[in-house]
Order: sequence, then structure tokens, then C-alpha cells
Amino acid sequence: MLQVSLAGRLGRDAEVKNVSGTEMCSFVVAVDVGYGDRKQTYWIDCAKWGKGSDRLAGFLTKGT
Repeated sequence: MLQVSLAGRLGRDAEVKNVSGTEMCSFVVAVDVGYGDRKQTYWIDCAKWGKGSDRLAGFLTKGT
């Protein structure tokens, strides 16, 4: 299993979808790297599958 920790901002509100009978919560995280003129922003697509996806979406709002 691969585990990743990100610190950033949410680019949009989380969306909950039902895919083949399984809930999926999808969201985008903006991560800033560097500083000053060399600052770059990476947009990372994330998803949480299965149990608890609908509850997680309630906490994930744009800008938080």
C-alpha cells in the first residue's frame, strides 16, 4: 500500500458519486512548492473510496 500525506488547500468542494455500488468522494488539493518567484502550485486529484465517503465530503469545502 502507498500512503501519501499532503498539506495544501482544497480547490473545490468535494463531490460524492456512486460508482458500481461503492461510494467515492473526490476532491482536488493545491500544494505550493518553493517561494518568491520560484513558487509553483501543483493540483493533485484525490479520492476516498468506500465507507465514510459521504461524511468526509461534509468537511471538505473550497479553500479549507
